[in-house]
Amino acid sequence: MQTPSGSKCHCDRGSPRHGVCHCKGLFNEGARVAILDIDEKGVMDSALQLDGKYGRVIGRRVDVTNRSEVEALVSEIKSLWGSVGILVNNAGGALNTPYILEEIDEKDWNLVVDVNLKGAFLCCQAAIPEMARKGRGAIVNISALAATGGPLWLASSIQPPRPGSRG
Repeated sequence: MQTPSGSKCHCDRGSPRHGVCHCKGLFNEGARVAILDIDEKGVMDSALQLDGKYGRVIGRRVDVTNRSEVEALVSEIKSLWGSVGILVNNAGGALNTPYILEEIDEKDWNLVVDVNLKGAFLCCQAAIPEMARKGRGAIVNISALAATGGPLWLASSIQPPRPGSRG
């Protein structure tokens, strides 16, 4: 990975259990990193562990399904560092939803859709104008582990691309 030194990055799902490796990689490449998660203690611990003294990392409790919280974070990043150059959308997953369709409540389904889709949409929508203003930027959308070998029953239903098709 080649990250321009001093790039400003916004990584969601940065608690110790999820996504902190992406934040660490960007930090090690010289980026300033805003880590966010709904787990306030986890995200603050991650920020402190990653950057205890350099002032290049902030940790914030942000609900990616809440437009005003996402926009407030992007405004804070602009105030602190001038712009957003890299966005890593990493929030998501099954969020403890049952794997059997008949057992999934609509409330649980809505949460999964909101975090996985709406969260990435809102983060992109908030960050892209800043990237466009600067004339550059990068967005990395990370999907669920199931696409790369998650539960066997799900992985077996994923078909490789056919010859002549685009993956």
